[in-house]
Amino acid sequence: MENPVKIEPMAFEDEAVLHAKWPSIDEVRASNPIKGVAAKSEGGDRVLEVEWASGERQVYPCMWLRDHCRCTICFHAEHQTRLTDFMELDLNIDIKTVTVNDVDQTIAITWTDDHQSLYYANWLLCNRFDQTEADPIRSIEPAYWDASTLENDHMRTFKYSDVIDSDHVLYDMQMQLKRVGLVLIQGTPAEKGHMMKLSDRIGYICGTSYGTTSQIYGSSDWAFGHPSYGLEYRPLHSDYSFIDDSHGVFAMHCISQIDGKGGEYFFVDGYKAAQDLQKTNPEAFQRLTKPCWEGRVKAWVVNDKHYHHSVSAPIKLNEAGEVTKLTLCDFWRTSVMRLPVGEVCDTYRALRALKDLLYRKDHTFCHNLQPGDMMLIHNHRLLHGRKDYHDTKPSTVHLETGYFKWDSFDTRMRKVKMNLDKKEKSNNSTASKVNGHQSNGIQR
Repeated sequence: MENPVKIEPMAFEDEAVLHAKWPSIDEVRASNPIKGVAAKSEGGDRVLEVEWASGERQVYPCMWLRDHCRCTICFHAEHQTRLTDFMELDLNIDIKTVTVNDVDQTIAITWTDDHQSLYYANWLLCNRFDQTEADPIRSIEPAYWDASTLENDHMRTFKYSDVIDSDHVLYDMQMQLKRVGLVLIQGTPAEKGHMMKLSDRIGYICGTSYGTTSQIYGSSDWAFGHPSYGLEYRPLHSDYSFIDDSHGVFAMHCISQIDGKGGEYFFVDGYKAAQDLQKTNPEAFQRLTKPCWEGRVKAWVVNDKHYHHSVSAPIKLNEAGEVTKLTLCDFWRTSVMRLPVGEVCDTYRALRALKDLLYRKDHTFCHNLQPGDMMLIHNHRLLHGRKDYHDTKPSTVHLETGYFKWDSFDTRMRKVKMNLDKKEKSNNSTASKVNGHQSNGIQR
Protein backbone atom coordinates (compact mmCIF):
# COMPACT_ATOMS: atom_id res chain seq x y z
CA MET A 1 0.00 0.00 0.00
CA GLU A 2 1.25 3.50 -0.84
CA ASN A 3 2.19 5.49 2.26
CA PRO A 4 0.22 8.75 2.62
CA VAL A 5 3.30 10.73 3.74
CA LYS A 6 6.92 10.74 2.59
CA ILE A 7 9.92 11.45 4.80
CA GLU A 8 13.59 11.53 3.90
CA PRO A 9 15.52 8.62 5.49
CA MET A 10 18.15 11.13 6.69
CA ALA A 11 15.55 12.36 9.18
CA PHE A 12 16.21 9.10 11.01
CA GLU A 13 19.63 7.93 9.84
CA ASP A 14 21.68 10.65 11.52
CA GLU A 15 20.86 8.82 14.77
CA ALA A 16 22.78 5.76 13.54
CA VAL A 17 25.95 6.92 15.29
CA LEU A 18 24.14 6.61 18.65
CA HIS A 19 23.67 2.87 18.17
CA ALA A 20 26.13 -0.01 18.07
CA LYS A 21 24.26 -1.52 15.11
CA TRP A 22 22.15 0.25 12.51
CA PRO A 23 20.87 -2.12 9.83
CA SER A 24 19.92 -0.75 6.43
CA ILE A 25 16.36 -1.03 5.17
CA ASP A 26 17.56 -3.70 2.72
CA GLU A 27 19.01 -5.72 5.61
CA VAL A 28 15.79 -5.43 7.61
CA ARG A 29 13.71 -6.44 4.60
CA ALA A 30 15.94 -9.47 3.98
CA SER A 31 16.43 -10.73 7.54
CA ASN A 32 13.83 -9.37 9.95
CA PRO A 33 10.98 -7.45 8.27
CA ILE A 34 7.85 -6.18 9.96
CA LYS A 35 5.32 -9.02 10.26
CA GLY A 36 2.39 -7.09 11.67
CA VAL A 37 1.21 -4.11 13.74
CA ALA A 38 -1.66 -3.53 16.14
CA ALA A 39 -2.95 -0.51 18.06
CA LYS A 40 -3.90 -1.50 21.61
CA SER A 41 -4.03 -0.42 25.23
CA GLU A 42 -1.37 -1.40 27.73
CA GLY A 43 -1.12 -0.23 31.32
CA GLY A 44 -3.78 2.40 30.69
CA ASP A 45 -1.88 3.95 27.75
CA ARG A 46 -2.43 3.60 24.02
CA VAL A 47 0.44 1.86 22.23
CA LEU A 48 1.46 0.42 18.89
CA GLU A 49 2.68 -3.17 19.03
CA VAL A 50 5.07 -4.18 16.25
CA GLU A 51 5.81 -7.83 15.53
CA TRP A 52 8.94 -8.74 13.57
CA ALA A 53 9.54 -11.81 11.42
CA SER A 54 11.88 -13.14 14.12
CA GLY A 55 8.91 -13.39 16.47
CA GLU A 56 10.05 -10.48 18.62
CA ARG A 57 7.43 -7.97 19.69
CA GLN A 58 7.96 -4.39 20.78
CA VAL A 59 5.45 -1.94 22.19
CA TYR A 60 5.79 1.76 21.31
CA PRO A 61 3.70 4.27 23.30
CA CYS A 62 1.61 6.47 21.03
CA MET A 63 2.72 9.66 22.76
CA TRP A 64 6.38 8.69 22.17
CA LEU A 65 5.76 7.97 18.48
CA ARG A 66 3.88 11.24 18.01
CA ASP A 67 6.62 13.14 19.85
CA HIS A 68 9.18 11.74 17.41
CA CYS A 69 7.34 12.37 14.17
CA ARG A 70 9.93 13.28 11.54
CA CYS A 71 7.71 15.00 8.98
CA THR A 72 8.77 18.44 7.74
CA ILE A 73 6.24 20.14 10.04
CA CYS A 74 7.63 18.47 13.15
CA PHE A 75 11.31 18.02 12.32
CA HIS A 76 14.12 19.74 10.41
CA ALA A 77 15.99 16.80 8.84
CA GLU A 78 19.12 18.67 7.75
CA HIS A 79 19.77 20.18 11.17
CA GLN A 80 18.30 17.24 13.12
CA THR A 81 16.13 19.61 15.14
CA ARG A 82 12.63 19.15 16.54
CA LEU A 83 10.31 21.99 15.45
CA THR A 84 7.49 21.35 17.91
CA ASP A 85 6.92 22.43 21.50
CA PHE A 86 6.48 19.67 24.07
CA MET A 87 3.56 21.58 25.57
CA GLU A 88 1.69 21.06 22.28
CA LEU A 89 1.99 17.27 22.55
CA ASP A 90 -1.32 15.52 23.25
CA LEU A 91 -0.50 12.88 25.86
CA ASN A 92 -3.80 11.14 25.04
CA ILE A 93 -3.10 10.92 21.30
CA ASP A 94 -4.34 7.74 19.62
CA ILE A 95 -4.04 6.03 16.26
CA LYS A 96 -6.82 6.45 13.72
CA THR A 97 -5.26 4.28 11.00
CA VAL A 98 -1.98 2.39 10.61
CA THR A 99 -0.51 0.76 7.49
CA VAL A 100 2.70 -1.11 6.69
CA ASN A 101 4.64 -0.78 3.45
CA ASP A 102 6.44 -4.10 3.00
CA VAL A 103 8.72 -2.78 0.26
CA ASP A 104 9.88 0.39 2.02
CA GLN A 105 9.65 -1.26 5.46
CA THR A 106 7.82 1.73 6.89
CA ILE A 107 4.82 2.21 9.15
CA ALA A 108 2.44 5.07 8.30
CA ILE A 109 0.13 6.39 11.00
CA THR A 110 -2.76 8.81 10.83
CA TRP A 111 -3.42 10.16 14.31
CA THR A 112 -6.73 11.15 15.86
CA ASP A 113 -5.84 14.80 15.19
CA ASP A 114 -5.40 13.84 11.47
CA HIS A 115 -1.66 14.44 11.55
CA GLN A 116 0.30 11.89 9.49
CA SER A 117 3.62 10.30 10.51
CA LEU A 118 5.97 7.78 8.93
CA TYR A 119 8.48 5.54 10.73
CA TYR A 120 11.26 3.40 9.26
CA ALA A 121 11.69 -0.17 10.44
CA ASN A 122 15.43 0.08 11.14
CA TRP A 123 14.87 3.12 13.36
CA LEU A 124 12.18 1.27 15.30
CA LEU A 125 14.40 -1.81 15.65
CA CYS A 126 17.18 0.29 17.13
CA ASN A 127 14.92 2.17 19.56
CA ARG A 128 13.80 -0.52 22.00
CA PHE A 129 13.79 1.57 25.21
CA ASP A 130 15.53 -0.41 27.97
CA GLN A 131 16.49 -3.03 25.36
CA THR A 132 18.26 -0.43 23.21
CA GLU A 133 21.92 -1.26 22.71
CA ALA A 134 24.45 0.95 24.47
CA ASP A 135 25.82 4.11 22.87
CA PRO A 136 28.99 2.98 21.00
CA ILE A 137 30.95 6.07 22.09
CA ARG A 138 29.79 6.53 25.68
CA SER A 139 29.82 2.82 26.47
CA ILE A 140 33.40 2.01 25.46
CA GLU A 141 34.64 -0.32 28.17
CA PRO A 142 37.93 0.73 29.79
CA ALA A 143 40.75 -1.79 29.54
CA TYR A 144 42.31 -1.76 33.00
CA TRP A 145 46.07 -2.09 32.98
CA ASP A 146 49.24 -2.36 34.99
CA ALA A 147 52.80 -1.90 33.77
CA SER A 148 53.14 -5.33 32.15
CA THR A 149 49.77 -5.41 30.37
CA LEU A 150 50.20 -1.88 29.03
CA GLU A 151 53.67 -2.56 27.68
CA ASN A 152 52.80 -5.98 26.23
CA ASP A 153 49.19 -5.69 25.09
CA HIS A 154 47.56 -2.28 25.29
CA MET A 155 50.07 0.47 24.53
CA ARG A 156 49.98 1.71 20.95
CA THR A 157 51.84 4.49 19.18
CA PHE A 158 50.61 6.57 16.27
CA LYS A 159 52.36 8.66 13.65
CA TYR A 160 51.45 12.34 13.83
CA SER A 161 50.99 12.75 10.07
CA ASP A 162 48.64 9.73 10.00
CA VAL A 163 46.50 11.16 12.81
CA ILE A 164 46.23 14.44 10.89
CA ASP A 165 45.57 12.92 7.46
CA SER A 166 43.66 9.66 8.04
CA ASP A 167 40.23 9.33 9.65
CA HIS A 168 40.83 5.60 10.14
CA VAL A 169 44.00 6.25 12.15
CA LEU A 170 42.34 9.13 14.00
CA TYR A 171 39.43 6.91 15.05
CA ASP A 172 41.84 4.17 16.20
CA MET A 173 43.68 6.77 18.26
CA GLN A 174 40.44 8.08 19.76
CA MET A 175 39.41 4.53 20.69
CA GLN A 176 42.81 3.93 22.29
CA LEU A 177 42.42 6.98 24.50
CA LYS A 178 38.89 5.99 25.52
CA ARG A 179 39.85 2.38 26.28
CA VAL A 180 43.33 2.72 27.80
CA GLY A 181 43.56 6.38 28.77
CA LEU A 182 46.98 6.97 27.22
CA VAL A 183 48.14 7.65 23.66
CA LEU A 184 51.64 8.26 22.32
CA ILE A 185 51.93 10.15 19.03
CA GLN A 186 55.39 10.29 17.47
CA GLY A 187 56.89 12.29 14.64
CA THR A 188 55.27 15.60 15.58
CA PRO A 189 57.33 18.53 14.27
CA ALA A 190 59.37 19.93 17.17
CA GLU A 191 57.90 23.42 17.05
CA LYS A 192 55.03 25.34 18.61
CA GLY A 193 51.57 25.33 17.07
CA HIS A 194 50.90 21.65 16.53
CA MET A 195 48.70 21.43 19.62
CA MET A 196 46.26 23.73 17.84
CA LYS A 197 46.57 21.68 14.65
CA LEU A 198 45.72 18.55 16.63
CA SER A 199 42.70 20.32 18.11
CA ASP A 200 41.30 20.68 14.59
CA ARG A 201 41.12 16.89 14.57
CA ILE A 202 40.12 15.89 18.10
CA GLY A 203 38.03 18.75 19.50
CA TYR A 204 38.02 22.32 20.72
CA ILE A 205 40.95 23.18 22.94
CA CYS A 206 40.00 24.69 26.30
CA GLY A 207 41.34 28.05 27.31
CA THR A 208 42.65 28.22 30.87
CA SER A 209 43.92 30.95 33.17
CA TYR A 210 47.35 30.12 31.72
CA GLY A 211 46.27 30.72 28.11
CA THR A 212 44.84 28.69 25.25
CA THR A 213 47.94 26.52 25.25
CA SER A 214 50.75 26.65 27.79
CA GLN A 215 54.46 26.86 27.05
CA ILE A 216 56.34 25.10 29.84
CA TYR A 217 60.09 25.62 30.04
CA GLY A 218 62.64 24.19 32.42
CA SER A 219 66.38 24.77 32.30
CA SER A 220 69.33 22.86 33.68
CA ASP A 221 70.59 26.22 34.98
CA TRP A 222 67.52 27.48 36.81
CA ALA A 223 64.11 26.56 38.15
CA PHE A 224 61.14 28.84 37.71
CA GLY A 225 59.80 28.00 41.15
CA HIS A 226 56.41 26.80 39.90
CA PRO A 227 55.86 23.02 40.25
CA SER A 228 55.28 22.67 36.50
CA TYR A 229 58.57 24.33 35.58
CA GLY A 230 61.19 22.89 37.90
CA LEU A 231 63.40 19.89 37.17
CA GLU A 232 62.75 18.18 40.49
CA TYR A 233 60.60 15.11 41.11
CA ARG A 234 56.85 15.56 40.69
CA PRO A 235 54.51 13.12 42.47
CA LEU A 236 51.48 11.48 40.88
CA HIS A 237 48.62 13.88 40.30
CA SER A 238 45.69 14.78 38.06
CA ASP A 239 45.82 18.16 36.35
CA TYR A 240 43.50 21.06 37.16
CA SER A 241 42.28 19.48 40.38
CA PHE A 242 41.62 23.02 41.61
CA ILE A 243 38.53 23.47 39.39
CA ASP A 244 35.30 21.52 39.85
CA ASP A 245 34.83 20.76 36.15
CA SER A 246 38.40 19.70 35.42
CA HIS A 247 39.49 19.05 31.85
CA GLY A 248 39.10 15.45 30.71
CA VAL A 249 41.99 15.21 28.24
CA PHE A 250 45.49 16.53 28.85
CA ALA A 251 47.91 16.73 25.92
CA MET A 252 51.61 17.57 26.01
CA HIS A 253 53.99 17.98 23.10
CA CYS A 254 57.74 17.73 23.69
CA ILE A 255 59.54 20.35 21.60
CA SER A 256 62.95 20.11 23.27
CA GLN A 257 64.37 17.99 26.08
CA ILE A 258 67.00 18.35 28.79
CA ASP A 259 70.38 16.87 27.96
CA GLY A 260 70.89 14.64 30.97
CA LYS A 261 69.51 11.68 32.88
CA GLY A 262 66.10 11.13 34.43
CA GLY A 263 62.99 13.16 33.70
CA GLU A 264 60.87 10.15 32.75
CA TYR A 265 57.12 10.61 33.05
CA PHE A 266 55.26 7.85 34.85
CA PHE A 267 51.59 6.95 34.60
CA VAL A 268 49.16 4.86 36.65
CA ASP A 269 45.66 3.62 35.83
CA GLY A 270 43.65 5.29 38.58
CA TYR A 271 40.51 3.34 37.69
CA LYS A 272 42.31 0.07 38.37
CA ALA A 273 43.78 1.35 41.63
CA ALA A 274 40.34 2.53 42.80
CA GLN A 275 38.84 -0.82 41.80
CA ASP A 276 41.55 -2.65 43.77
CA LEU A 277 40.93 -0.39 46.78
CA GLN A 278 37.21 -1.15 46.67
CA LYS A 279 38.00 -4.87 46.82
CA THR A 280 40.70 -4.75 49.50
CA ASN A 281 39.54 -1.85 51.66
CA PRO A 282 35.88 -0.98 50.96
CA GLU A 283 35.66 1.33 53.97
CA ALA A 284 38.55 3.47 52.69
CA PHE A 285 37.04 3.45 49.20
CA GLN A 286 33.67 4.71 50.45
CA ARG A 287 35.34 7.41 52.54
CA LEU A 288 37.15 8.77 49.47
CA THR A 289 33.93 8.97 47.43
CA LYS A 290 32.89 11.96 49.57
CA PRO A 291 34.41 15.45 49.39
CA CYS A 292 37.16 15.78 51.97
CA TRP A 293 40.05 18.04 50.94
CA GLU A 294 39.52 21.19 48.94
CA GLY A 295 41.82 22.47 46.21
CA ARG A 296 42.90 25.96 45.30
CA VAL A 297 45.47 27.84 43.26
CA LYS A 298 46.28 31.47 42.64
CA ALA A 299 47.07 31.74 38.92
CA TRP A 300 49.99 34.10 39.25
CA VAL A 301 52.01 32.70 36.36
CA VAL A 302 50.14 34.73 33.72
CA ASN A 303 48.32 37.34 35.77
CA ASP A 304 46.85 37.94 39.19
CA LYS A 305 43.19 37.82 38.14
CA HIS A 306 42.28 34.25 39.13
CA TYR A 307 41.90 32.40 42.39
CA HIS A 308 40.62 28.91 41.68
CA HIS A 309 38.89 26.86 44.34
CA SER A 310 37.27 23.44 44.10
CA VAL A 311 35.49 20.93 46.30
CA SER A 312 35.72 17.40 44.90
CA ALA A 313 35.73 13.84 46.14
CA PRO A 314 39.03 12.05 45.42
CA ILE A 315 36.98 9.27 43.80
CA LYS A 316 33.84 10.18 41.86
CA LEU A 317 31.17 7.59 41.05
CA ASN A 318 28.32 7.62 38.56
CA GLU A 319 24.75 6.54 39.33
CA ALA A 320 25.70 2.91 38.69
CA GLY A 321 28.47 3.10 41.30
CA GLU A 322 31.25 3.00 38.69
CA VAL A 323 34.40 5.10 39.07
CA THR A 324 34.36 7.96 36.57
CA LYS A 325 36.96 10.38 37.92
CA LEU A 326 39.91 10.66 40.27
CA THR A 327 40.89 14.08 41.61
CA LEU A 328 44.25 13.95 43.37
CA CYS A 329 46.98 16.57 43.55
CA ASP A 330 49.15 17.28 46.57
CA PHE A 331 50.36 20.58 45.08
CA TRP A 332 47.00 22.29 45.45
CA ARG A 333 45.43 20.40 48.37
CA THR A 334 44.42 22.93 51.03
CA SER A 335 44.17 22.60 54.80
CA VAL A 336 40.38 22.99 54.58
CA MET A 337 38.52 19.80 55.53
CA ARG A 338 34.85 20.43 56.26
CA LEU A 339 34.45 17.11 58.07
CA PRO A 340 33.72 16.10 61.64
CA VAL A 341 37.10 16.15 63.37
CA GLY A 342 36.65 12.49 64.30
CA GLU A 343 36.76 11.53 60.59
CA VAL A 344 39.94 13.42 59.70
CA CYS A 345 42.50 10.76 60.65
CA ASP A 346 40.52 7.95 59.01
CA THR A 347 40.35 10.04 55.83
CA TYR A 348 44.14 10.42 55.85
CA ARG A 349 44.49 6.65 56.27
CA ALA A 350 42.08 6.06 53.39
CA LEU A 351 44.10 8.33 51.11
CA ARG A 352 47.31 6.54 52.10
CA ALA A 353 45.69 3.19 51.26
CA LEU A 354 44.84 4.46 47.78
CA LYS A 355 48.29 6.00 47.28
CA ASP A 356 49.97 2.74 48.32
CA LEU A 357 48.19 1.08 45.39
CA LEU A 358 48.94 3.92 42.98
CA TYR A 359 52.67 3.86 43.72
CA ARG A 360 53.13 0.13 43.34
CA LYS A 361 56.00 -0.37 40.92
CA ASP A 362 54.14 -3.01 38.92
CA HIS A 363 51.31 -0.52 38.33
CA THR A 364 53.54 2.20 36.87
CA PHE A 365 54.29 2.76 33.18
CA CYS A 366 57.23 5.05 32.34
CA HIS A 367 58.12 6.95 29.19
CA ASN A 368 60.92 9.42 28.53
CA LEU A 369 59.52 12.10 26.25
CA GLN A 370 61.65 12.91 23.24
CA PRO A 371 61.34 15.89 20.87
CA GLY A 372 58.46 15.12 18.53
CA ASP A 373 56.56 13.01 21.08
CA MET A 374 53.02 14.03 21.94
CA MET A 375 51.07 12.28 24.68
CA LEU A 376 47.32 12.38 25.25
CA ILE A 377 46.22 11.49 28.77
CA HIS A 378 42.77 10.71 30.20
CA ASN A 379 43.01 13.26 33.00
CA HIS A 380 40.01 11.88 34.93
CA ARG A 381 41.45 8.37 34.94
CA LEU A 382 45.24 8.40 34.79
CA LEU A 383 47.55 10.03 37.27
CA HIS A 384 50.93 11.17 36.04
CA GLY A 385 54.17 12.32 37.57
CA ARG A 386 57.78 12.88 36.58
CA LYS A 387 61.09 11.69 37.92
CA ASP A 388 63.75 14.28 38.67
CA TYR A 389 66.46 15.27 36.20
CA HIS A 390 70.10 14.80 37.17
CA ASP A 391 73.58 14.91 35.64
CA THR A 392 72.32 17.55 33.24
CA LYS A 393 74.24 19.62 30.72
CA PRO A 394 73.25 23.20 29.77
CA SER A 395 69.93 22.69 27.99
CA THR A 396 66.21 23.43 28.17
CA VAL A 397 63.06 21.33 28.19
CA HIS A 398 60.12 22.87 26.32
CA LEU A 399 56.62 21.40 26.43
CA GLU A 400 53.50 22.78 24.83
CA THR A 401 50.37 21.64 26.65
CA GLY A 402 46.65 21.85 26.00
CA TYR A 403 43.40 20.62 27.51
CA PHE A 404 40.17 19.28 26.05
CA LYS A 405 36.73 18.53 27.45
CA TRP A 406 35.37 15.04 26.93
CA ASP A 407 32.19 16.49 25.41
CA SER A 408 34.26 18.14 22.69
CA PHE A 409 36.39 15.02 22.16
CA ASP A 410 33.32 12.77 21.90
CA THR A 411 31.61 15.18 19.52
CA ARG A 412 34.50 14.97 17.07
CA MET A 413 34.76 11.21 17.54
CA ARG A 414 31.10 10.75 16.63
CA LYS A 415 31.56 12.78 13.46
CA VAL A 416 34.60 10.75 12.45
CA LYS A 417 32.64 7.54 13.03
CA MET A 418 29.73 8.87 10.94
CA ASN A 419 32.08 9.69 8.06
CA LEU A 420 33.75 6.27 8.21
CA ASP A 421 30.39 4.46 8.40
CA LYS A 422 29.06 6.37 5.38
CA LYS A 423 32.22 5.64 3.42
CA GLU A 424 32.01 1.93 4.28
CA LYS A 425 28.33 1.84 3.32
CA SER A 426 29.10 3.54 0.01
CA ASN A 427 31.96 1.13 -0.72
CA ASN A 428 29.77 -1.87 0.11
CA SER A 429 27.02 -0.56 -2.15
CA THR A 430 29.46 -0.04 -5.02
CA ALA A 431 30.95 -3.50 -4.54
CA SER A 432 27.47 -5.03 -4.49
CA LYS A 433 26.56 -3.34 -7.77
CA VAL A 434 29.83 -4.43 -9.39
CA ASN A 435 29.32 -8.02 -8.24
CA GLY A 436 25.75 -7.92 -9.49
CA HIS A 437 26.83 -6.78 -12.94
CA GLN A 438 29.51 -9.48 -13.04
CA SER A 439 27.00 -12.12 -12.02
CA ASN A 440 24.51 -10.98 -14.66
CA GLY A 441 27.22 -11.07 -17.28
CA ILE A 442 28.13 -14.65 -16.42
CA GLN A 443 24.50 -15.76 -16.52
CA ARG A 444 24.04 -14.28 -19.96
